[in-house]
Amino acid sequence: LMAILILSVIIMWITTDLSLKNLRFDGWAYEYLNPLVASISALVFLSVRYICSKKRIVRLKACFNRMAKLSLGIYLLHVPIMILFRHWGFDYSFSNPLVSIPIVSIAIYSITFLIIYLISKVPYLKYYI
Repeated sequence: LMAILILSVIIMWITTDLSLKNLRFDGWAYEYLNPLVASISALVFLSVRYICSKKRIVRLKACFNRMAKLSLGIYLLHVPIMILFRHWGFDYSFSNPLVSIPIVSIAIYSITFLIIYLISKVPYLKYYI
């Protein structure tokens, strides 16, 4: 968890530094294929996996298993939802990035999860999720 925090601070520092040098927002450090972002994603996955490995957290483990089964559909649908949100003006720029990025991320994941979950309940379509 400390590594996640440290890498997040490094990303914020790089973004702030680049943005001040360019006199405009530079989101290079937030890009999906950036090694820092990929490292944070892997660390979050490993942290959740470790937490779920504890036997007393059975309900949380079941929830994460459900999310894992739907992950391909969530992955495929999250970009169109992001584009739709950006079209509506609901992206990281509506507020301070420390506030807006988590809010937008949680909203996109929640909506995408709900859509894919509902699709997985349709008898014919559930085989394609």
